[in-house]
Amino acid sequence: LYNNQNNIARKHSGFTLVELLVVIVVITIIALITIPSFQRAYMNANEAAAIAAMRTMIQGENNKFLATGNYVTIRQLSAERFIDERFGNGTTPETAETKTYNYQITIFTDGNGEENYVLSATPTSINFATQTGSKRFGAYKAGAIYFDKSNLQTHFTALSDFSGLT
Repeated sequence: LYNNQNNIARKHSGFTLVELLVVIVVITIIALITIPSFQRAYMNANEAAAIAAMRTMIQGENNKFLATGNYVTIRQLSAERFIDERFGNGTTPETAETKTYNYQITIFTDGNGEENYVLSATPTSINFATQTGSKRFGAYKAGAIYFDKSNLQTHFTALSDFSGLT
């Protein structure tokens, strides 16, 4: 009788291979469902941060223009504390790089002889696995921020880049 009770106890002491495989399959299905939504949430957060950064840069440009009558590069805005210092890290004075978006400003004289600028933000990665955003953003001195889902690798560099965008 003692040996039979030990054998019965041994038979119920662990999980079967089928039970473990079912658990693994369920976890895999849950992961396949949730990972794309987490990636979309990550990109949405990056895009919201890019818009907020652009608003800060637009405000900085407007404040600098009111103070001096000129628009300046991103590096100058950062050095003079019109915008956060982290944006002063670009490889050129006109650019700023972050982990998720790259920013660029182009300052020019428009057809009316007035100084103007075009500010743009493009995702740092458009590779599907590591995509940081699905939109590029552009703005000019009027302050409206436009977006475009095509041609994510290029920056807005002229007012004509905004034609047809909503």
